[in-house]
Amino acid sequence: MRSTTLILAAVTAGLTAGLFAGFAYAVMPGLKRSGDAALTCSALALLRSGRSSKPSPARPILR
Repeated sequence: MRSTTLILAAVTAGLTAGLFAGFAYAVMPGLKRSGDAALTCSALALLRSGRSSKPSPARPILR
């Protein structure tokens, strides 16, 4: 049981690190090349899309 948990934790940590690395290598250079206005517009669009979705009962919306 303990070794299974350790292996699962290591795999999850590796997948999370891969996700962050993929974001850093794929998305961040594009945001760097775009201007500040494009970055602001994209961040605001992401925030608006998160607020407009129907919240789950377990997670309240913070306003």
